[in-house]
Amino acid sequence: MHLAVYHNKQQLVARILGTPEGKELVKYADQVEFCLTENQDTPLHIAASRNNFEMFMNLIENGAKLNTYNV
Repeated sequence: MHLAVYHNKQQLVARILGTPEGKELVKYADQVEFCLTENQDTPLHIAASRNNFEMFMNLIENGAKLNTYNV
């Protein structure tokens, strides 16, 4: 998910979010085991840092938490 968001792969992210596992990934992305980067960036952090509003909103609409902090 992190790489798909980073590379702005909208269709891939939509397919991932269309699965129960994808929904869980977004819901619990703030837990360390789901973090890809050393800064514990979630897919939402990545979308925001790349100024990708469409991806950002898609993640929020699918349950991404707004109050998650990275390092």
